[in-house]
Amino acid sequence: MPDQHPTTSYDSVQAQMYSSGEEEWEDIDSSKKAEANSPRGVLRRRKTIPTRVFKLKSRKRRARSPVITREEAIIGMVKGARFTARYILQVVGQAIGMLRRPLAFLLFLWIFAFIAFRVSLIIRATLRPLCYFPGISGTSFCAPQMTMEHADFPSMIDKQTTTFESLLDTMAGGPAPALDMIKAQVATQDLVTAVRESSLFNSDDLADRLVRFAYDARSVGARLSLFGSRIGGAVDQLINFIEHARDSIQAARGSQSLWVPWSSQPNGEIVVTRFREMMDFVSERLRQLIRQAEEDIVSIDALDQQLREIHDIARREDGALTEEKEAVLADLWTFLGGNRHRLRSFDRRASLLKELGTYRKAALVQITSALYTLRTLSSDMEVIRERATTQLSESPIPIEVHIKSIQMGLNRLTDSRVRARDRENEIITRHINSRIED
Repeated sequence: MPDQHPTTSYDSVQAQMYSSGEEEWEDIDSSKKAEANSPRGVLRRRKTIPTRVFKLKSRKRRARSPVITREEAIIGMVKGARFTARYILQVVGQAIGMLRRPLAFLLFLWIFAFIAFRVSLIIRATLRPLCYFPGISGTSFCAPQMTMEHADFPSMIDKQTTTFESLLDTMAGGPAPALDMIKAQVATQDLVTAVRESSLFNSDDLADRLVRFAYDARSVGARLSLFGSRIGGAVDQLINFIEHARDSIQAARGSQSLWVPWSSQPNGEIVVTRFREMMDFVSERLRQLIRQAEEDIVSIDALDQQLREIHDIARREDGALTEEKEAVLADLWTFLGGNRHRLRSFDRRASLLKELGTYRKAALVQITSALYTLRTLSSDMEVIRERATTQLSESPIPIEVHIKSIQMGLNRLTDSRVRARDRENEIITRHINSRIED
């Protein structure tokens, strides 16, 4: 009994001592683990795992300070730009310094060329009378100057515009003669049928000639229509060419340079080139139109010859027919009884046959007038070309005058072409309506 009290106090002291440290220990009952032969209980201890309570800390984001501020970035960019500019200026300055002598030499050559050119003109003009002396006239100094070609757009545009306006007015009937010839050809085919069924002595020969006449009349009508279309096409191409020349000259005026001191008009070459191109184009188109007009006149004359032969055969058949060859087809139609049935339709055909000579004469006048106009323009173009290659004056025509004349001619041609198209459409519409009535 007396031994238990010290033991108990010892255990309590040990427990307190171990519990005060960082680690906690607990006592184990010595009676359960003691050996059987142990004279006293042995105090054992074991380490306990304490229960830890974790407290969640509030997650507050801490504001991170930027690596570089906005002011520092701006200051760095300014310093970089200053350094780059200083570097470039240094490089350019050194390059200009190295080019000082070459640039001075080039400027010297430019000034020298300018002075030499002006002085040579003065000396040549001053010493020109010496060329009349024998022995000096054969030198290179007295050699004739090269003839400079000058552009004369005002004269050329005026001639072209006036001529093509006259052509469009001459062909104002447009397809009218061609359409009338085709209508007369249809009536002639009906006459062929009546001739073959008649009791005329030379009915077969007369019918064959009428067939050939109808075919040629249709061919002449088609050629007249083609001629009018080609005139309209030539006007359209000329309008496009004039627009191209105007744009080229305006662009050349905008890029005028004064770097060549011996050039009195740097853009004169461009103006002359466009002038020459337009002259060549117009001359070629005129040759084509003149050739076709001559062929059309030959076709119309051949048609007139066939009509004269038909008239002679018909006069031999019946002396009662009219003496006028222009009305022989209409008289044949009436004589053969074509107007006894369907009077309105046959009377219309008789009228067409009677007016066939009028159609032929109108077509002949139209083509002849167009041919005369084309030949006149061709002669005028040659005169302008010769005058352009002759040095008439020292001062060429200013570019502004060329551009103004080109624009005026372009407006006139465009208006004339629009009016001609309106007349053609009106005539075609009237022809279609007449065919519907038939």
